Amino acid sequence: MPHKPLWAMLAIVTLFTLAADSSAQETLQPYAPSILHTFLDSANVYPESVTVDQSSGTFFVGSVKEGTIYKGKIARPGLEVFSPGGADGRSIATGMFFANNGLVVVGRQTGLIFVYNTQNGRLISKLEIGLRTGQTFLNDTTFAPDGSAYVTDSINPVLYRLAPTKTGQYELQEFLKFEGTPVTYVNAPGAEGIQCQRHCCNVGSAISSSASAMRTCSFGWTSSPERSSLSTCRLEC
Repeated sequence: MPHKPLWAMLAIVTLFTLAADSSAQETLQPYAPSILHTFLDSANVYPESVTVDQSSGTFFVGSVKEGTIYKGKIARPGLEVFSPGGADGRSIATGMFFANNGLVVVGRQTGLIFVYNTQNGRLISKLEIGLRTGQTFLNDTTFAPDGSAYVTDSINPVLYRLAPTKTGQYELQEFLKFEGTPVTYVNAPGAEGIQCQRHCCNVGSAISSSASAMRTCSFGWTSSPERSSLSTCRLEC
């Protein structure tokens, strides 16, 4: 039986939007040629989430099987290990997001969340939600403009917030419980993707096993993120 090559591959195509004028329709153009990145250090990488520093073109990608975080440059071949698998107790890296020299990484069923300084690789905070495998599935994350981060859980119906502290670290909060909201958790995954802009965050969840429908809910705040409430919800098919 032939042996499988001891590497995994990741193709990254970065896109950006060109706007001609206020009346013209925006068109999506490739930012750079696609690059096929090869992981030569392991056959068990299974790359998951990718996040990009738009100012420098640096991107980060995680390993869902080993927890390694890789670092690369758009339109340049080659990857380097930003943080090796197992470092800081990180065995899985799923959702991740970069903003302002900070990188937040979630660890799926481990219930662990990590925040790193991308300038020096230092661990800023390691947080644990306190649930065991089968009780949690931390999926996606994003930074909000106020410097806090949000984390979705595809099993436990809670949206978590990482609140910045005066010491420069982060404090874990149960920001929003989805009971009684249009986001319904079933045997299939619940809240998955999340994106924040200005004073509003959008949470998306799959509601069909055929992946043909998605429910998105928005919540926002007025003067402070603590004053949150689900404001709108719509079904998109």
